Amino acid sequence: MSITINELDDKCLHPLYHKYASQSSPQRAYICLDTEARMLSADWYGELGGCYMRTWDGLDIEFDINPELTCHEINKLMRDIVPACAELLAEAKIDEDLVYDIQRACEVITESGGVWDAADFFDGGPAPSSREEALDAASDYEGGATLINLDDYLEQVAKDAQPDKKEWCFNCQAETTWTTSHDVRDDHYRCMGCGTC
Repeated sequence: MSITINELDDKCLHPLYHKYASQSSPQRAYICLDTEARMLSADWYGELGGCYMRTWDGLDIEFDINPELTCHEINKLMRDIVPACAELLAEAKIDEDLVYDIQRACEVITESGGVWDAADFFDGGPAPSSREEALDAASDYEGGATLINLDDYLEQVAKDAQPDKKEWCFNCQAETTWTTSHDVRDDHYRCMGCGTC
C-alpha cells in the first residue's frame, strides 16, 4: 500500500515557526507518520513539553524537523522520506533503527533566509519606512526571510524618529533639550538635563 502526503500550502514561507513570548526558543516542529492511515503530515506542537496520546501509544511516529524550514522544503522532505516510511510500515514490527535513520534524514537546515526578529534583521542598516518596505526587504533576503515582532519594531522606529526639541525645564530652571524615551512603553519627551518628563 502506498503512503499519502498531506502537503502544506504555500501561503506562509515558514509555516511551522511559532515562538511564544515567554519562551526563548520556538515550538517543536515535526513530520508525523500516521501508521494507521499511512499518511505523512507536518505540524508544530502547541504545548510546552509532552507529546500527543497517539504518539505515546505508537500509532503515530514523529520526526523532529527544523522549524525554520520553508513550506517547499517541508513538502520536499516528506516526499523524500516516503520510501523509507513505506519500508518501515512493511515490517511486522517497527524497526527502531530505521526510525533513527529517517530522523537523521529529517535533520536538514533551511536554504532560505530563515526567521529573524525584526530588530536584529535591520540592526546596523537603515530602518524601513513602512511595513511594506520591511516585508519587501525580508522577501529579497537569501531566498526569503520571515520577520517576527515586526509591529513592535516599527512602533519603536517611529518613536525614535521623533525630533528632539528645546523647552523650558522648571526642574533645571533653564531651556534644555528634550528627547523621547527609548522605552517602548513610554513615548513622552524627557529632559536630557534631569530626566524629568
